[in-house]
Amino acid sequence: MTRLFVALDLPETVKDALGDLQVGLPEARWHDIDDFHLTLRFIGEVDPATEGELVEALDLIDAPAVTVTPLGYGHFERKGKPAVLYVAAEPTPELVSLQRRVESLVRGCGVAPDPRRFTPHVTLARFPKSIEAERVGRWLETAPPPQIPPFTVDAVTLYRSRRQPDGARYEPQHRFPLDRLPDEDSTGWSGYPQDEDGDSDDHGEAC
Repeated sequence: MTRLFVALDLPETVKDALGDLQVGLPEARWHDIDDFHLTLRFIGEVDPATEGELVEALDLIDAPAVTVTPLGYGHFERKGKPAVLYVAAEPTPELVSLQRRVESLVRGCGVAPDPRRFTPHVTLARFPKSIEAERVGRWLETAPPPQIPPFTVDAVTLYRSRRQPDGARYEPQHRFPLDRLPDEDSTGWSGYPQDEDGDSDDHGEAC
């Protein structure tokens, strides 16, 4: 079985800029800058046959390149305590449309729907259960805000996630190009409505 997810890889300049934000909070488990990505769909463990179907399906993605606009910091909680620190991305119509297209293709391979609302973000760090919420709150109040300009991503990537004692490692498996020059009025594929069950405590578990 292989643990998979679909994401946008980031330009090296953006990864470097995100890495510059990883200061303070000695309790945090900061992500390696090479692992930065924006998850479109966490899939989970699948057998080789399903992985092959996913590759064939995603090869038909037929969507325009997407511009990602970084926003400010955010965090996910688990049982009322901070669990994940991230930089949010604006949920533009183009980005949401691309995510819905990926969702549809993944579902078409027999993968169960994801009940979590799409919250575009790039994870900076994870926190141990012992972290004090006040520490994270003070960091969020005093840390310099991200100043990363919008950037364009011209491919969707299927990643493999390998669990290691010190955290997961992410390995690109397949790259699916997006159209570089979309029509001026294009917003991509409209897709199906996303489930509106809200964010999950385990949002981005492997990603």
